[in-house]
Amino acid sequence: MKILFLGCSSFTGFHFVSELSKASKNFIFCILTKKINDYDSIRRQRIHILKKKKNIKFFYNTKFGDKNFLKIVKSNNFNIVCLHHAETSNYNDNKKFKYYESIKKNVF
Repeated sequence: MKILFLGCSSFTGFHFVSELSKASKNFIFCILTKKINDYDSIRRQRIHILKKKKNIKFFYNTKFGDKNFLKIVKSNNFNIVCLHHAETSNYNDNKKFKYYESIKKNVF
């Protein structure tokens, strides 16, 4: 089964991908929005753990809806798409959180 997964560096995303990868019939394409060194330490650690698995492939510097993302979607016949990623910068601070910017990025 071919699975497209966004959000694998988060706590829950990491665990979802880890579990999905246990079935050798699953091949998981993980989309990451940044270069590997741009992730903080815990997220980078999660990515490195997942990179060790043979049935996981990563795409870096790819954002939901951008040209590279659309190319990946068009060139693969995914059975499942998991949209676990969301733009939530400063979500816990009402003065700093940019609601409309977040919506725009999440539905691009």
